[in-house]
Amino acid sequence: MGTPTEDTEPRDGQRPSRYQWRYGPVRLVMPWAAVVVGVLLAVMHRTPVLLWAGIGLIALGVVFFFVYRFMAKRGI
Repeated sequence: MGTPTEDTEPRDGQRPSRYQWRYGPVRLVMPWAAVVVGVLLAVMHRTPVLLWAGIGLIALGVVFFFVYRFMAKRGI
């Protein structure tokens, strides 16, 4: 396998995790969660406000999916 690098070595007695999350899973999951909740709100709307909120969440989820990919490529 090779020698462990700084990223995979345990720090302060912690065991290394299987997946090394550089920015945390929230950054990966939140755009998808916004799209799913937006679709649910748009499909099962009871008032026009929920319809527009659902469409807005879908749009924000898609935008932030690409923003987070852009940021991850540049190490931000």
